[in-house]
Amino acid sequence: TSLLVSSFLQLGVLSLGTALAIMLGADLGTAGMARILTLDLTMLCPLFMTLGTALYLISKERPQFRNTGGIILGLGLILLALELIVKATQPVITSDLTALLLTSLAGELTFSVLLGLLLAVICYSSLAAVLLTSLLSASGSISPECALAVVLGSNLGSCVLEILGALRQGPVARRVMLGNTIFKTALAVVCLPLLPYIVLCQEDLCDLSQFVIWFHVAFNALVCASMLGLVDPCSKLLVWMIPERELPPDPGAPKHLDRNAFMDPALDRKSVV
Repeated sequence: TSLLVSSFLQLGVLSLGTALAIMLGADLGTAGMARILTLDLTMLCPLFMTLGTALYLISKERPQFRNTGGIILGLGLILLALELIVKATQPVITSDLTALLLTSLAGELTFSVLLGLLLAVICYSSLAAVLLTSLLSASGSISPECALAVVLGSNLGSCVLEILGALRQGPVARRVMLGNTIFKTALAVVCLPLLPYIVLCQEDLCDLSQFVIWFHVAFNALVCASMLGLVDPCSKLLVWMIPERELPPDPGAPKHLDRNAFMDPALDRKSVV
């Protein structure tokens, strides 16, 4: 979504405020997918890949069906990738070294945030990092407060990935990613000291592994609800923080044309004759 929004911005199709609102919605949608992926989706992955491949190969004369097949195939590959990440990290989750590391993080919320940020960057996905945190909390290897702090760090890690992806796309793309980072960082700073009080609600609602997922969804919903009305003021701030690059003057460019006459230039009939 960040790449698409950056492309539309460079073409002038979207305004900066609209792009920031789209990114807020995309973060909330990704958080919702974390809840969906905790369900048993064993049959969906091969079903999506088989159906998507069939539609893509058969519907050569109908582009709409061919594109639909590509979308379904892409969803199947995403599900397969997340499933492989979870399975590949099982030895790490169950190792004694991981247990020792997570036990030493008890009460260290700042280091837990940094761990979540690092997990998101290594996995190249905040979604995968949140799913791994949910598995770790289910095994009892991590305390509830630290698990929620890791989720906050995972959300900040996704912002780091967005910024790294936008470095070569010009100032317009960097404004969007920086704005999304400011939104999430502000809410993370507010939520971090409240984690011990948020954990008190966990025992009455669900087990810790599910609570971690719901906290991820609630955090992104709170970011979207609280920051949606601030996209326009933030847009002005981002334009001031990241100005347009001044290009060197082109010696071959015209210097003596009247810009007001570009659309309706006057025609001197005598000179034409």
